[in-house]
Amino acid sequence: MPQRLRSVQRTGRLVAHGHPHGLHFLGDGLQVRHIASVMYDFSSQILGEKNPIDMGKDENGSDKLQSKDQIIAYFKDAIAYTHKAMQSITPENAPTKAGTAAFIGLHSYDHYGQMVVYARLNGVTPGGAPAGQGKAAP
Repeated sequence: MPQRLRSVQRTGRLVAHGHPHGLHFLGDGLQVRHIASVMYDFSSQILGEKNPIDMGKDENGSDKLQSKDQIIAYFKDAIAYTHKAMQSITPENAPTKAGTAAFIGLHSYDHYGQMVVYARLNGVTPGGAPAGQGKAAP
């Protein structure tokens, strides 16, 4: 995975492994929905396309996204769309698109950090847990 998408990959692993009771430690999935929505928004700008999703209130995507499965699918689709955007960057267009691409990674890391704190408060240890301590999330 390209370096600029490592934060997205780490966030995805945390989301997928999450908490046994769902995404409640992530603010009912709002953080995940927000990250994905912003990925869509900035990726559409890189591609020069109309944003394909409803940004919803506070850039959290559609309120119809409620279940863990729906939110994870939305996040995975955002990753695929972001990959498409990143692959469209060339040496010729990088001066106008690289900053937007970098922001996707920075924004994802910011929220990943918040999610790690919430996860730890709920007994989930991102990156693996020592034996008998929490539920590991790679």
